[in-house]
Amino acid sequence: MNRQLDCPIKRENALTDWIKATEDFYLSYTQLATYIPQDATQEKVSAEESSYIGQCPMAPIVSLLTTMHTELERLFQDMGPSKTLQQVTISENYRKLAAHTLVLKRLNQQAKIRLLLITSMTQ
Repeated sequence: MNRQLDCPIKRENALTDWIKATEDFYLSYTQLATYIPQDATQEKVSAEESSYIGQCPMAPIVSLLTTMHTELERLFQDMGPSKTLQQVTISENYRKLAAHTLVLKRLNQQAKIRLLLITSMTQ
């Protein structure tokens, strides 16, 4: 069992880190989404293999946006009300926040790479 998050300072860090990662996630997602046509789907973009935005193929961007959306839904479900009557401890919620923060940071990093590839030719 991880006891690092039992300290109030660590809990505060977990919450502020999660808030920052969530804010970055939102910004990255909305920035990436502006480059993709509204009707773009993974299947449609895969068929058009030559579609690029800047130096980045469109297919990985659509795939990342889909992954980000799916992951966000999963994180909401994970933190939502439990389907069982089992009480989740405060420490467990902070551990979940810390785990979610890692996922959000990983997706943010991938989004930032795509954004750099997209904007590198337009600047």
